[in-house]
Amino acid sequence: MRSAWSQQACLPRGVVVKSQGNYSQLVSRRRSRPSSTNLKVLFLIEQGVLPQLSIQDIAYILQTCKRNQDYHLSIRLHSYMQRNNLDTHPLLGNYLVPMLVDVGCIREAQQVFDRLVHVNEWSWDSLIWGYVNHGKLQHALSLYAKMPKDDSIHPLGRTFVSLLRACAKLKNLKSGLEIHADVSKRGLIQKDPFIGSSLIDLYAKCGFLAKAQEVFNGLLVKDVVCWTALVSGYAEHGSPEEALYHFKQMRLQNIVPDAVTFVCALKACANLSAEADGEELHIELERLGLLYINVILGNALVDMYTKSGSMRRAHEVLDKLPNRNVISWTTLISGYVEGGYGQEALICYEQMLRDGIFPNSITYTCILKNCGNIGALEKGYQIHSIIVFLGLFTEDLLVGNGLVDMYANVGAFHQALVAFEKLSVRNSVTWATVILCCTEQGEGEKALELYHHMQLEGVIPDTITFICGLKSCAITGAIDKGREIHVELERQGLVAGNVFVGNTLVDMYAKCGALALAREVLNSLRVKDVVSWTALLSGYVDHGLFEDALEGFEQMQLAGIPPNVVTYVCALKACSIAKATDIGQQIHADIAKDGSLERDPAIGNMLIDVYAKGGLLVSAQEVFDRLPMRTIVSWATLILGYAENGCGEEAINLFEQMQIDGHAPDSATLICVLKACCTVGALDKGREIHAEIERQGLLEKELVGNMLITMYANAGLLVQAQQVFDRLPIQDVVSWTALMAGYAQVGDSESVFYAYNSMLRNGLAPDPVTFVVVLNACSRMGFVNMSQTLFEKMSKEHGMTPTLDHHICLINSFVRVGHLKEGEAMIRHIPECYNSGMWNAVLNSCKSWGDVEFARWAFAFAAPDGNKNAVAHVVVSNAAPNGSKKSVAHVAVSNVDVNCHIGGNSNGSLPIM
Repeated sequence: MRSAWSQQACLPRGVVVKSQGNYSQLVSRRRSRPSSTNLKVLFLIEQGVLPQLSIQDIAYILQTCKRNQDYHLSIRLHSYMQRNNLDTHPLLGNYLVPMLVDVGCIREAQQVFDRLVHVNEWSWDSLIWGYVNHGKLQHALSLYAKMPKDDSIHPLGRTFVSLLRACAKLKNLKSGLEIHADVSKRGLIQKDPFIGSSLIDLYAKCGFLAKAQEVFNGLLVKDVVCWTALVSGYAEHGSPEEALYHFKQMRLQNIVPDAVTFVCALKACANLSAEADGEELHIELERLGLLYINVILGNALVDMYTKSGSMRRAHEVLDKLPNRNVISWTTLISGYVEGGYGQEALICYEQMLRDGIFPNSITYTCILKNCGNIGALEKGYQIHSIIVFLGLFTEDLLVGNGLVDMYANVGAFHQALVAFEKLSVRNSVTWATVILCCTEQGEGEKALELYHHMQLEGVIPDTITFICGLKSCAITGAIDKGREIHVELERQGLVAGNVFVGNTLVDMYAKCGALALAREVLNSLRVKDVVSWTALLSGYVDHGLFEDALEGFEQMQLAGIPPNVVTYVCALKACSIAKATDIGQQIHADIAKDGSLERDPAIGNMLIDVYAKGGLLVSAQEVFDRLPMRTIVSWATLILGYAENGCGEEAINLFEQMQIDGHAPDSATLICVLKACCTVGALDKGREIHAEIERQGLLEKELVGNMLITMYANAGLLVQAQQVFDRLPIQDVVSWTALMAGYAQVGDSESVFYAYNSMLRNGLAPDPVTFVVVLNACSRMGFVNMSQTLFEKMSKEHGMTPTLDHHICLINSFVRVGHLKEGEAMIRHIPECYNSGMWNAVLNSCKSWGDVEFARWAFAFAAPDGNKNAVAHVVVSNAAPNGSKKSVAHVAVSNVDVNCHIGGNSNGSLPIM
């Protein structure tokens, strides 16, 4: 036991303890006693210097701790009460729980709460409120579930407000409905406006807006908090019209909005692009003086103007804000980026840095997107360096994805892959971005490889990744992988209900040639739009199924789906190749009705092609004349139409008119007019065009060079043809064949054979037209054995099935040297043959070899109806003895000209005389 002196020395200065009653007076004397004094008092009590505290003393100190938020004193008092078994005291325990909650000792508060036998509503309320404020929302709801449902406990209004806040944050509608039922039963909704506003907020945040409106309508007193909760709910859940309507109704009720209400109303205006309503709010904020003291309001106003597309006004608001933060600048920068004002976005970024505002990850993401949009690769490199320096590249997934996306958008395929590989964290968005990059760069194999690695890493593909994978399959023709993705999509139920997935599947199967599967997927889609049908029609056209394409086009129209530009182009292309001019005319009528011809030149160009291919050059010219805008393709298509229909002069005149109108010809147009020069023998014009080709440096283009060779070869100018051929950087099989055809045209069969062998030595395989040229040369030279050898090589060595033209060439070789029986045997194998040039050669051979019987058989075979071949009548008459001429006399002679026209002739045969 300490001496009296030592006891006195341990007390606070000026405090003298004389008796137990004196301490009670000490405790209650000063309400503003410092916590250090109370701590020393507790210490002296624990040391036995001072007597134990009474219940009233402890209650008073508990109130003091709660009021002053005194953490250290609260812990010391809690320990004191535990040692003395006072924490379970019905009165003190229910004081202790709220005090511990208020100082942040929620775990200790729960321990005291659990030990209490009699818990009052203040303990329930404080503990639930504490859990909600500390973010332990589920703990709060679990505690509510344990609360007695009889009348022994009457929860406070704050308890229900806290619980409703928890439900709103968790979006736990089920628990919210239970609490709503409880407060309704207790009649608290009308008594406590905070409960009403909390209920509205709960239902609004859960997207249950009808229920929120119902609660709101039932309130007798609606304050600014209730109105704001409702306006916020509509604004946050895609009903900006309703949000703005209720904001206006609130103003009509003379309820003054607070800053939060204005922010919600501005957000509604932004989502609606309602600049006029936003302007009114702007004026009101200026009048109330709120705009320049609340940065959140300023940022919301900037956002409203950017969403409305009024970037000048947005920038003006930002310039006037006294406190601009990173959100202010990022909002403006984002608006410039989304609006396509790339340079302005970069200027704002630089200004933000000069103002000492440090960008955040969203700012960097916006700027990276901007660099990708405008192709600012150098600026992208600078941002990349900063991001790496700050450690955001590996730590911030959003920034990492933005960097990969930036490189992908500027076409920096390699850099995108390098950035992707360095990312330590990658999600489905990252994978989808890099896979899409590969797909757009035509790197289908790499895209599928990445897709495979993504699955190995356990990343679950999202819808966008699946679509990218399917596009990669379409590029590479990897139909097996496409089917595998299809199975997974079916398992997840994403095919029938997701139009984008369904359309991509149809496109994948169509591009891979699996058109039956493409049609099957299309039929399974719940929603079939123009994209679905167009993908299928495009597949039909690309794989030569023109009738199926036109049938599908008709079915799409019967389903009430209006075609788009691509659909019309596909259908017209099918008409053009199939020469279905009548259907093309019907489509033309539909196009004229919906005005598509005026909107897109591609449709007009295809219509010209349809009419030109069908020989309706007047209609083709009419379409051309009515085009509101003529492209170089329009001119080239009509020029080609005239050239292919034997109207070379018109084609050349049109070419000259095109140049007068200021259109510089491209290689395709020059090829078309060269073809026209070939048909009419306009060699001088051809030479002019040759000079233009040389001037533009287009000779190195294979098609241009090949057409020049054909033009000179057809004119018999083999020296010029050979010169063009020798200057070609790449001599393909078409180049060689055009040159051979030219030598064949002038009867120089030896040069034909020499060129053929040279082509083989250069490692090029002949095509069917090449064999026609060489077989005809063999026929002229009487090389029947070589003809037979070449004919056999076609199928054995080159895998080609001989066509009618090849059979005719071999028959000519036989009959020219008198092998009439062999010729007859081959003719009997091809009874559908009615080529006048061949029969001319056959019957002339009968005359040369004096074989009247063979001539009569040949005539009967060639003209069983007596009228098919006038030449046959004349030739067999000349081949027969004088006494036999009566049967075939008085037959008119018709000249048959079978031309070799590489690139323009219908049968590709050479003149055989």
